[in-house]
Amino acid sequence: MRKLFFVLLLAMTLSACASGRKKASEGYGNEILTLLGEYRSTPGFRNINIGRTGTSMIKSILQGASVYGKDEEAEMVFAAMEGIDRIIAADYSECTGTDAKRFRERLSEAMQGSEMLMEFKDGSNLMRIYGIPSDDGDAVRDFVLDVTPRGVLVCLFGSIPAEAIAKFLEDR
Repeated sequence: MRKLFFVLLLAMTLSACASGRKKASEGYGNEILTLLGEYRSTPGFRNINIGRTGTSMIKSILQGASVYGKDEEAEMVFAAMEGIDRIIAADYSECTGTDAKRFRERLSEAMQGSEMLMEFKDGSNLMRIYGIPSDDGDAVRDFVLDVTPRGVLVCLFGSIPAEAIAKFLEDR
């Protein structure tokens, strides 16, 4: 899964040349947070929101593993996570068909102006990956993975440096 994550992040970085995208400073995190807030009480909808404090704790653990445990993989993940401020995971697979469809439509609206970096099918699941490459191509901001019809949404809000992605892939 980690390899797939970093390969996808590299694809986002390579697409930084595309035109008509949102600027990196115009993230869509607020729209997604609003959407998740609206669905919080919907039957079958669950989400986890890890803010700055939680991500700081995760980064500290990764940093400790890389420095004291000399874990190179933890070091690479730490470098990628360094600019991440918030992590959100949502599961809408147990919502009614109508609620799930409406959620996906609202998610598409929230993602307007962002760049769909990749879309691929894995078995019966359709995966869409969104992000906002920086103007200079040095980072990708606000990584969003939506897996349909499984009903899973994963968001990493913040900035992931292209250098960290390249280093991870170089070692593979």
